[in-house]
Amino acid sequence: MWLSEIESLKDYVSKDCEIDNLGPLDSTLPNCLTFAEKDFQINRAIRNPNIAAIIISQNHKFFMDEYPSTSWIVHPDPRMLFFKTHNFLAKMTDFYNFGSKLPQISTKALIDSTAYISNIGVVIEDDVIIEPKAVILDNVTIRRGSIIRAGAVIGSEGFQHIRGSNDILTVLHAGRVEIGHEVEIGYSSCIDKGLYRETTLIQDQTKIHNLVQIGHSVQIGEGTLIASNVVIAGRAVIGDHAWIGPSVCISNRITIGDHSNIHLGSVVISNVKDGEHVSGNYAIPHQKFLSFMKSIL
Repeated sequence: MWLSEIESLKDYVSKDCEIDNLGPLDSTLPNCLTFAEKDFQINRAIRNPNIAAIIISQNHKFFMDEYPSTSWIVHPDPRMLFFKTHNFLAKMTDFYNFGSKLPQISTKALIDSTAYISNIGVVIEDDVIIEPKAVILDNVTIRRGSIIRAGAVIGSEGFQHIRGSNDILTVLHAGRVEIGHEVEIGYSSCIDKGLYRETTLIQDQTKIHNLVQIGHSVQIGEGTLIASNVVIAGRAVIGDHAWIGPSVCISNRITIGDHSNIHLGSVVISNVKDGEHVSGNYAIPHQKFLSFMKSIL
């Protein structure tokens, strides 16, 4: 789609171009529109070969002369314009189309009669079990042998809101959820779909206990165990065969390495290395945490 074809943008475009995606500064999707509010953000976007166009404010117009090959959109509120554009494309167009919208539900899946299954873009493979009152929303794929426990919600809207001068804009989520083979999703857990043309991914044999919240575009590897009451914020990446203990909170965009161990109640605000054990609020290496606790007891 050309920038000039988008109603919210056409009056602000300095140089027209075709875009295929919207996304953040570090998007890995090609031909992407993004926004930037600070110098370092603009420089970061310019260095990303996937970024085709950037929404900036009047204060940053000097970048246009330095980088004439980039398509620029100049607006007093880049963030708000970006997300209003995203909402328009998500709600009023097929920009975020994922292909076939027809459901593909195996006759070998065991689905309780009280479960809700969307009829848009849902794929449910053989031997999947979906328990009472579970909710499977649009564009969710559940691979063979997975179990969705009672009351779980898969494919929910994520938590993204933009404050304006007079109101708060609720950002629509246009992505997908994919659940691998032999995954278990516990009672009353909630998995948000991706924000843009993105997928929230739970890979094979990962087991998620009750009352877990997984934010938009999170990526979770194979064989990871996630205990009850865990909160994983948007775009976090969890490796393979990790342990996430009860009531852990993981901040957005954090990376948790393979075979790592996040002990109960930890609040994680920095990346965790492969095989590392962390504890505490804020989480630090586990042995360091124990030593500190001994020093104050």
